[in-house]
Amino acid sequence: MIQYENLSQVREDCELFGSMAHVNWTPAQLFHCWQAHGNRSGLLVGEVVENFSIINGKFCASAHYVAALAARTGELTKVESVTTRTEAEGMVVTCTVARGEGREMTVSHSESWARAAGYFNRRSSPWNSHLEDMLRKTSMMKLYRALFPDAVAGLYDPAEMSHSQS
Repeated sequence: MIQYENLSQVREDCELFGSMAHVNWTPAQLFHCWQAHGNRSGLLVGEVVENFSIINGKFCASAHYVAALAARTGELTKVESVTTRTEAEGMVVTCTVARGEGREMTVSHSESWARAAGYFNRRSSPWNSHLEDMLRKTSMMKLYRALFPDAVAGLYDPAEMSHSQS
């Protein structure tokens, strides 16, 4: 975990992070954004800096962290993932998440969907070497955003943004 001795060090990191993220946010806006996510998740701003990123103007967090935020609600009752392969679609990952009683959703993402969405456009894309993991992450993130908007609203997995980077 990053340890900060004073607020100016956090602001310096915000400035650096803003320039690395290629977004037109001021350091104050980044700091406010991180602070808001920290308040919502129970993290200190330094921990938010360590666990989050901004890609193409979207706030990103790892799928594991988003799952933890959903679990903190105490209403995550089911998490399931099944991988199959079809001739037409290639690899298909189907995920199911439930919140409490009666609020269950299922999402499937396939290799053909990922290709059409442009996730394989870069040679170094994690989609080329970790397809099953990437399909699972995007499916789970979609489910968590739909079922737990109060806990994870507006967060994306960096893998979801990989097709839109240069």
